[in-house]
Amino acid sequence: MIFLFIVCLLFVVFLLFFLTFRTYYTILFLFVPLCIQRNNKKDGRITVNTEETLQKTPLFKNIKREDVKDVIGALGAKERSYAAGENILREGEKVRCAGVIAEGGAVIESVDFFGNVTLVQSLSACSVFAEAYALRNDVPLAVSVTATDKTRVIFLNISAVLGDNCPEIVIKSGFLKNLLTVCASKNLQLSEKILHTGHKTLRGKIISYLSAESKKNGSETFCIPFDRRRLADYLNADRSALSFELSKMKKEGMIDYHKNSFRILKDYPER
Repeated sequence: MIFLFIVCLLFVVFLLFFLTFRTYYTILFLFVPLCIQRNNKKDGRITVNTEETLQKTPLFKNIKREDVKDVIGALGAKERSYAAGENILREGEKVRCAGVIAEGGAVIESVDFFGNVTLVQSLSACSVFAEAYALRNDVPLAVSVTATDKTRVIFLNISAVLGDNCPEIVIKSGFLKNLLTVCASKNLQLSEKILHTGHKTLRGKIISYLSAESKKNGSETFCIPFDRRRLADYLNADRSALSFELSKMKKEGMIDYHKNSFRILKDYPER
Protein backbone atom coordinates (compact mmCIF):
# COMPACT_ATOMS: atom_id res chain seq x y z
CA MET A 1 0.00 0.00 0.00
CA ILE A 2 2.76 2.41 0.99
CA PHE A 3 4.72 1.40 -2.08
CA LEU A 4 1.73 2.11 -4.32
CA PHE A 5 1.28 5.54 -2.67
CA ILE A 6 4.94 6.42 -3.28
CA VAL A 7 4.66 5.35 -6.93
CA CYS A 8 1.53 7.49 -7.41
CA LEU A 9 3.21 10.46 -5.73
CA LEU A 10 6.29 10.17 -7.95
CA PHE A 11 4.07 9.94 -11.01
CA VAL A 12 2.21 13.11 -10.02
CA VAL A 13 5.50 14.96 -9.38
CA PHE A 14 6.86 13.79 -12.73
CA LEU A 15 3.65 14.84 -14.49
CA LEU A 16 3.74 18.30 -12.93
CA PHE A 17 7.42 18.70 -13.83
CA PHE A 18 6.75 17.60 -17.41
CA LEU A 19 3.84 19.99 -17.85
CA THR A 20 5.80 22.89 -16.33
CA PHE A 21 8.85 22.13 -18.48
CA ARG A 22 6.73 21.83 -21.62
CA THR A 23 4.84 25.06 -20.91
CA TYR A 24 8.10 26.93 -20.26
CA TYR A 25 9.69 25.88 -23.51
CA THR A 26 6.51 26.43 -25.48
CA ILE A 27 6.49 30.01 -24.25
CA LEU A 28 10.22 30.31 -24.87
CA PHE A 29 10.06 29.07 -28.45
CA LEU A 30 7.08 31.25 -29.24
CA PHE A 31 8.21 34.42 -27.47
CA VAL A 32 11.94 34.58 -28.24
CA PRO A 33 11.61 34.43 -32.05
CA LEU A 34 8.90 37.08 -31.79
CA CYS A 35 11.26 39.34 -29.85
CA ILE A 36 14.08 38.71 -32.31
CA GLN A 37 11.80 39.43 -35.22
CA ARG A 38 10.59 42.61 -33.54
CA ASN A 39 14.16 43.79 -32.92
CA ASN A 40 15.21 42.97 -36.46
CA LYS A 41 12.59 45.34 -37.76
CA LYS A 42 14.90 48.13 -36.68
CA ASP A 43 17.40 47.04 -39.31
CA GLY A 44 16.98 46.74 -43.04
CA ARG A 45 13.48 48.16 -43.50
CA ILE A 46 13.11 51.40 -45.46
CA THR A 47 10.25 53.58 -44.20
CA VAL A 48 8.50 56.72 -45.39
CA ASN A 49 10.55 58.69 -42.84
CA THR A 50 13.70 57.30 -44.43
CA GLU A 51 12.63 58.56 -47.84
CA GLU A 52 11.95 62.01 -46.36
CA THR A 53 15.39 62.01 -44.72
CA LEU A 54 17.13 61.07 -47.97
CA GLN A 55 15.44 63.95 -49.78
CA LYS A 56 17.29 66.32 -47.43
CA THR A 57 20.71 64.91 -48.37
CA PRO A 58 22.93 66.18 -51.20
CA LEU A 59 22.64 62.82 -52.96
CA PHE A 60 18.92 63.35 -53.53
CA LYS A 61 18.89 67.11 -54.03
CA ASN A 62 16.15 68.23 -56.46
CA ILE A 63 14.99 64.64 -57.03
CA LYS A 64 11.22 64.22 -57.10
CA ARG A 65 9.62 62.40 -54.17
CA GLU A 66 8.20 59.67 -56.38
CA ASP A 67 11.66 59.09 -57.93
CA VAL A 68 13.39 58.83 -54.53
CA LYS A 69 11.56 55.58 -53.75
CA ASP A 70 12.50 54.12 -57.15
CA VAL A 71 16.16 55.15 -56.82
CA ILE A 72 16.65 53.69 -53.33
CA GLY A 73 14.90 50.53 -54.50
CA ALA A 74 17.24 50.26 -57.50
CA LEU A 75 20.26 50.80 -55.22
CA GLY A 76 19.14 48.19 -52.68
CA ALA A 77 18.87 50.63 -49.77
CA LYS A 78 19.16 49.16 -46.27
CA GLU A 79 18.94 50.82 -42.87
CA ARG A 80 21.04 49.91 -39.81
CA SER A 81 21.18 51.21 -36.23
CA TYR A 82 24.34 51.72 -34.15
CA ALA A 83 25.03 52.57 -30.52
CA ALA A 84 27.44 55.36 -29.50
CA GLY A 85 31.03 54.16 -29.90
CA GLU A 86 30.11 51.32 -32.23
CA ASN A 87 32.01 50.88 -35.48
CA ILE A 88 29.96 51.51 -38.60
CA LEU A 89 32.84 50.70 -40.95
CA ARG A 90 36.26 49.36 -40.01
CA GLU A 91 39.65 50.14 -41.51
CA GLY A 92 40.67 47.43 -43.98
CA GLU A 93 37.12 46.56 -45.06
CA LYS A 94 36.07 46.68 -48.70
CA VAL A 95 32.68 48.28 -49.26
CA ARG A 96 30.15 48.51 -52.09
CA CYS A 97 27.75 50.86 -50.31
CA ALA A 98 27.88 54.55 -49.44
CA GLY A 99 26.38 55.52 -46.09
CA VAL A 100 23.99 58.35 -45.23
CA ILE A 101 23.50 59.46 -41.61
CA ALA A 102 19.73 59.47 -41.09
CA GLU A 103 19.94 60.28 -37.38
CA GLY A 104 22.73 60.83 -34.87
CA GLY A 105 26.37 61.43 -35.78
CA ALA A 106 29.71 59.78 -36.48
CA VAL A 107 33.39 60.51 -37.04
CA ILE A 108 35.80 59.34 -39.73
CA GLU A 109 39.19 58.67 -38.16
CA SER A 110 42.55 57.24 -39.12
CA VAL A 111 44.71 55.45 -36.55
CA ASP A 112 48.42 54.89 -37.21
CA PHE A 113 50.66 52.02 -36.06
CA PHE A 114 51.38 53.76 -32.73
CA GLY A 115 47.73 54.46 -31.94
CA ASN A 116 47.73 58.14 -32.87
CA VAL A 117 44.29 59.24 -34.05
CA THR A 118 43.73 61.69 -36.89
CA LEU A 119 40.23 63.09 -37.35
CA VAL A 120 39.36 63.13 -41.05
CA GLN A 121 35.76 64.33 -40.85
CA SER A 122 32.89 64.80 -38.41
CA LEU A 123 29.51 63.56 -39.69
CA SER A 124 26.06 64.81 -38.70
CA ALA A 125 22.54 64.05 -39.92
CA CYS A 126 22.27 63.89 -43.74
CA SER A 127 26.05 63.52 -44.15
CA VAL A 128 27.29 61.09 -46.81
CA PHE A 129 30.37 58.88 -46.34
CA ALA A 130 32.38 56.10 -48.03
CA GLU A 131 31.08 57.02 -51.49
CA ALA A 132 34.58 57.05 -53.02
CA TYR A 133 35.42 53.62 -51.57
CA ALA A 134 32.07 52.25 -52.77
CA LEU A 135 32.87 53.40 -56.30
CA ARG A 136 36.35 51.84 -56.01
CA ASN A 137 35.14 48.73 -54.18
CA ASP A 138 38.44 46.88 -54.71
CA VAL A 139 40.28 49.33 -52.42
CA PRO A 140 40.19 48.61 -48.64
CA LEU A 141 39.20 51.42 -46.27
CA ALA A 142 42.11 53.46 -44.94
CA VAL A 143 39.86 54.94 -42.22
CA SER A 144 37.23 53.85 -39.70
CA VAL A 145 33.74 55.30 -39.22
CA THR A 146 32.44 55.30 -35.63
CA ALA A 147 29.07 56.41 -34.25
CA THR A 148 29.28 59.23 -31.70
CA ASP A 149 25.61 58.94 -30.67
CA LYS A 150 22.76 56.52 -31.19
CA THR A 151 22.84 56.57 -34.98
CA ARG A 152 20.77 55.34 -37.92
CA VAL A 153 22.55 54.83 -41.24
CA ILE A 154 21.09 54.21 -44.68
CA PHE A 155 23.35 52.23 -47.00
CA LEU A 156 23.09 52.59 -50.79
CA ASN A 157 24.82 50.22 -53.19
CA ILE A 158 26.21 52.93 -55.45
CA SER A 159 28.76 50.57 -57.00
CA ALA A 160 25.82 49.50 -59.18
CA VAL A 161 25.91 52.82 -61.06
CA LEU A 162 29.24 51.93 -62.68
CA GLY A 163 28.03 48.70 -64.27
CA ASP A 164 26.62 48.20 -67.75
CA ASN A 165 23.23 47.56 -66.18
CA CYS A 166 22.96 50.85 -64.31
CA PRO A 167 19.25 51.37 -63.51
CA GLU A 168 17.67 53.92 -65.84
CA ILE A 169 15.96 55.78 -62.99
CA VAL A 170 19.37 56.47 -61.41
CA ILE A 171 20.44 58.33 -64.56
CA LYS A 172 17.16 60.12 -65.32
CA SER A 173 16.51 61.31 -61.77
CA GLY A 174 19.77 63.27 -61.53
CA PHE A 175 21.27 60.99 -58.87
CA LEU A 176 24.53 60.55 -60.82
CA LYS A 177 24.98 64.32 -61.07
CA ASN A 178 24.44 64.68 -57.33
CA LEU A 179 26.89 61.86 -56.61
CA LEU A 180 29.57 63.60 -58.69
CA THR A 181 28.88 66.86 -56.82
CA VAL A 182 29.26 65.12 -53.45
CA CYS A 183 32.59 63.57 -54.51
CA ALA A 184 33.85 66.97 -55.72
CA SER A 185 32.79 68.65 -52.46
CA LYS A 186 34.64 66.02 -50.41
CA ASN A 187 37.73 66.65 -52.53
CA LEU A 188 37.57 70.36 -51.72
CA GLN A 189 37.14 69.63 -48.00
CA LEU A 190 40.24 67.46 -47.94
CA SER A 191 42.17 70.10 -49.89
CA GLU A 192 41.09 72.68 -47.31
CA LYS A 193 42.32 70.48 -44.47
CA ILE A 194 45.68 70.04 -46.18
CA LEU A 195 45.85 73.84 -46.49
CA HIS A 196 45.25 74.26 -42.72
CA THR A 197 47.57 71.51 -41.54
CA GLY A 198 50.34 72.51 -43.99
CA HIS A 199 51.39 75.46 -41.81
CA LYS A 200 54.64 74.96 -39.91
CA THR A 201 53.42 76.37 -36.58
CA LEU A 202 50.39 75.44 -34.49
CA ARG A 203 49.32 79.08 -34.42
CA GLY A 204 49.45 79.16 -38.20
CA LYS A 205 47.17 76.12 -38.35
CA ILE A 206 44.69 77.70 -35.92
CA ILE A 207 44.68 81.02 -37.79
CA SER A 208 44.14 79.29 -41.12
CA TYR A 209 41.25 77.21 -39.79
CA LEU A 210 39.49 80.03 -37.90
CA SER A 211 39.90 82.38 -40.87
CA ALA A 212 38.23 79.84 -43.18
CA GLU A 213 35.36 79.28 -40.72
CA SER A 214 34.85 83.04 -40.37
CA LYS A 215 34.62 83.42 -44.15
CA LYS A 216 32.20 80.50 -44.46
CA ASN A 217 29.88 82.03 -41.87
CA GLY A 218 30.31 85.57 -43.18
CA SER A 219 30.86 86.82 -39.65
CA GLU A 220 33.61 87.40 -37.10
CA THR A 221 31.51 85.37 -34.63
CA PHE A 222 30.86 81.73 -35.46
CA CYS A 223 30.68 78.19 -34.09
CA ILE A 224 32.93 75.33 -35.15
CA PRO A 225 31.75 71.68 -35.37
CA PHE A 226 34.53 70.37 -33.10
CA ASP A 227 35.27 70.19 -29.39
CA ARG A 228 38.92 70.65 -28.32
CA ARG A 229 39.92 67.03 -28.79
CA ARG A 230 38.34 66.81 -32.23
CA LEU A 231 39.85 70.13 -33.27
CA ALA A 232 43.28 68.94 -32.13
CA ASP A 233 42.85 65.73 -34.13
CA TYR A 234 41.68 67.69 -37.19
CA LEU A 235 44.72 70.00 -37.06
CA ASN A 236 47.10 67.11 -36.27
CA ALA A 237 48.06 68.77 -32.99
CA ASP A 238 48.40 67.86 -29.34
CA ARG A 239 45.28 68.77 -27.37
CA SER A 240 47.16 70.39 -24.49
CA ALA A 241 49.33 72.41 -26.88
CA LEU A 242 46.20 73.52 -28.77
CA SER A 243 44.45 74.67 -25.59
CA PHE A 244 47.59 76.53 -24.49
CA GLU A 245 47.96 78.31 -27.85
CA LEU A 246 44.29 79.29 -27.92
CA SER A 247 44.63 80.70 -24.40
CA LYS A 248 47.68 82.76 -25.49
CA MET A 249 45.83 84.12 -28.51
CA LYS A 250 42.91 85.08 -26.26
CA LYS A 251 45.22 86.91 -23.82
CA GLU A 252 46.86 88.74 -26.73
CA GLY A 253 43.44 90.02 -27.80
CA MET A 254 43.37 88.17 -31.10
CA ILE A 255 40.33 86.02 -30.41
CA ASP A 256 37.67 85.30 -27.83
CA TYR A 257 35.92 81.97 -27.37
CA HIS A 258 33.65 79.88 -25.20
CA LYS A 259 33.61 76.16 -25.88
CA ASN A 260 33.09 75.86 -29.67
CA SER A 261 31.95 79.46 -30.19
CA PHE A 262 34.68 81.81 -31.47
CA ARG A 263 34.99 85.51 -32.19
CA ILE A 264 37.80 87.19 -34.11
CA LEU A 265 38.73 90.43 -32.37
CA LYS A 266 41.19 91.76 -34.93
CA ASP A 267 42.86 90.83 -38.20
CA TYR A 268 45.48 88.15 -37.93
CA PRO A 269 49.01 89.19 -38.94
CA GLU A 270 49.47 85.81 -40.68
CA ARG A 271 46.16 85.92 -42.53
